[in-house]
Amino acid sequence: MAEVWFPLASIPVIGMGWIWLDKPLIAISCLLFMAWGDCVTGIVRSQVYGKAVKGLWGSVAMFGTCLIIAWCFIEPFWVGAVTALVATVTEWACGDVSKIRWLRWADDNLMIPLTSCGTVFGVLALIGGL
Repeated sequence: MAEVWFPLASIPVIGMGWIWLDKPLIAISCLLFMAWGDCVTGIVRSQVYGKAVKGLWGSVAMFGTCLIIAWCFIEPFWVGAVTALVATVTEWACGDVSKIRWLRWADDNLMIPLTSCGTVFGVLALIGGL
């Protein structure tokens, strides 16, 4: 179902971020956290571990990729950095090889865009940045 969850997650992310709040770059960056971040994580995972496992180096790659995306599209940067951290923890915690057993039902292809969107817009709302 992974190939279904990411496109479905894009509907509320684009709807809220782009259409409702008029912040298209932030909405797209939440989707890029999944598209590029998880892709880089998968490449690192296959090169370092050779199997489907949630490991330190995959998470480091995810966080680095998300930080670059946040630096390009989210202001202030510290909000983007917090959101990148949340996306990385979500990738680590969710999915079929999750480190947290009771979150294995939650596919990271769905959860990364949704938690990123909720985090970035929630923090921006709290600091008056919307």
